[in-house]
Amino acid sequence: MEHARHKRKGKRASKGGAVGVSTALHSMLRDLGIDRTVARYDVINSWPDIVGEKIARVTVPERVDRGILFVSVTTAAWRTELTLNRTAILKKINALVGSGAVKDIRFR
Repeated sequence: MEHARHKRKGKRASKGGAVGVSTALHSMLRDLGIDRTVARYDVINSWPDIVGEKIARVTVPERVDRGILFVSVTTAAWRTELTLNRTAILKKINALVGSGAVKDIRFR
């Protein structure tokens, strides 16, 4: 009897107490108040994956400041093209790192 009771308690504790590493890490970053900062760095590090190699060769993501991603572009023609596609790029960014990490993009 005693053995069965301990077994049940152990099952309950492990069922509700186990948390994945990813979940724990995200929770810790949120608790520290740096989850958005980390997400913004992910945007810069993942830029080629977001826009593709062709666009990555003619752009440099410089920084994210107050939710605005600043991107240096090699030519005016590319700047115009990217500005026209800003909404699609923002959707890709927010799908990758979470909604609200980047609110706008400035190509310069």
